[in-house]
Amino acid sequence: MEKIKRINEKFKNPNIRSIFTDTAIIVGILLANTIVFSLTGFGIPCVFRLFTGLQCPGCGMTHAAIELAKGNIHGAVHYNVLSVTMMPIIVAYLIYKGIDIIRTGSTKMKLWENIFLVFCCIVMVVFCVYRNIPSILSVAY
Repeated sequence: MEKIKRINEKFKNPNIRSIFTDTAIIVGILLANTIVFSLTGFGIPCVFRLFTGLQCPGCGMTHAAIELAKGNIHGAVHYNVLSVTMMPIIVAYLIYKGIDIIRTGSTKMKLWENIFLVFCCIVMVVFCVYRNIPSILSVAY
């Protein structure tokens, strides 16, 4: 009985409530976007692509998620390779972080977490540049 009482006390922590609320909102938006896209073919347009004509690291993620849901890994890689490589790693980290916050009640990040997130950002920037090289070169000539 004491253990249940301690667990209930942890969920009264505003940080934990905020994590669950934010996660539910994000999952709801992503789910709604996927459903609308699969029914109508219309998704959320990429603002970066609208203004620059270049693809951001996330362009193609909705198509890739739908292909993954169908079990078509090759199709998902075709739309966005990060959806098959980086996203599972980032989701695993977010699950770990959520469990860590629930367990400890602290949102303080460890050194390895900062290094990991900087590495992920570097990978995304390199991917963004790499996937846009043909577009950049065609404008240059």
